[in-house]
Amino acid sequence: DNVAFWGPLAWTMIFGLGFATIITLILVPCMYIIRVHMKAWFANLFSGKKVKVDEGFDEPVKAH
Repeated sequence: DNVAFWGPLAWTMIFGLGFATIITLILVPCMYIIRVHMKAWFANLFSGKKVKVDEGFDEPVKAH
């Protein structure tokens, strides 16, 4: 009687956590990198100046 409730809930939790982990560790960084490269591509296309993408960041980190 109890298994009818906890079994599907356990599978839902396992696959939900696995899916969220893949999204967080793979998809989100890939989308960020694509965004940075598209921003540089549009800047190169419309500004006429060469914009370089440096290590996946759209602007350099300034040391204090």
